[in-house]
Amino acid sequence: MKTHHKKLLHTAGTLIALIAIVFVAQRLWQNIHALDPGRITSATWLAIPLLCLVYSAANPIRARIWYHLLHAQQTPVHWAWALYAYGASDIAKYLPGNIFQFAGRQTLGMAAGIQATVLLKSAFWEITLMVGSGSLFLILIPPLLSHHMTISVPGIPILLILYITLVMILLGVLRRFFGPDANKAAALQVLFLGISGLTFAILMTVITRTPVDLSLLTSWTAAYIIAWLIGLITPGAPAGLGIREAILLLLLTHTAHEAHLLLAIAISRVITTIADIALFFLATTHSKQQTSPFSGS
Repeated sequence: MKTHHKKLLHTAGTLIALIAIVFVAQRLWQNIHALDPGRITSATWLAIPLLCLVYSAANPIRARIWYHLLHAQQTPVHWAWALYAYGASDIAKYLPGNIFQFAGRQTLGMAAGIQATVLLKSAFWEITLMVGSGSLFLILIPPLLSHHMTISVPGIPILLILYITLVMILLGVLRRFFGPDANKAAALQVLFLGISGLTFAILMTVITRTPVDLSLLTSWTAAYIIAWLIGLITPGAPAGLGIREAILLLLLTHTAHEAHLLLAIAISRVITTIADIALFFLATTHSKQQTSPFSGS
């Protein structure tokens, strides 16, 4: 690829990221104003920064998933570059269209010399893993629809056991037919979804002052992931904005007071947005291997 073409691609990727930052700032400002400080207890004020730290620490897992998907296609990029390219482009998901994060990674990858087909396949597999892993959480939704939270054996919901079993089958199939990197990518995707959903469930527990209950935590976690998934696959919804919140309201209306639910939904959006901004700054300041995906060890 010619030098001036590379410069154009880098410039386009940078512009996408900068425009997205403006959108993120606007959404974050709107969500902060939606909060009612009068309903936020001291425990909630303590939980918010802690959950922000947890979610921010988990966010680079998504870059690691992409890293393994590239390796699965015999494209052994350096981890530092994968983190840079993923984090710098991922913030663009807040742009209307919900596709610019993939366009940004395509742009940065091609500018770095990675084949366009490899990048397209990695995007396809990334979306497939997100949808496939997220869809497994549908197994945990029935208690919310039936308003019964008591299906269990010695303290463990049967549906949770079924979910874990299906995850293990999925990982085994991927390892058998697509190799260890595909297996690692899927395992990390399940791990990240579990952390993100559990973050919301813990927030709900704190805000509603509900005693820790495995069935309730499982249902709240599953509801969050399904709401996230529907937001993901809805065309034109930047970062699932509005879609995720509406689905959560529908699924959880019988499990918590509406005011508490609205507060948890608003705070969770703030937490995820802050974590995405943190990933962007981590990636763009992690400059050691930005120029070449194949340098380093």
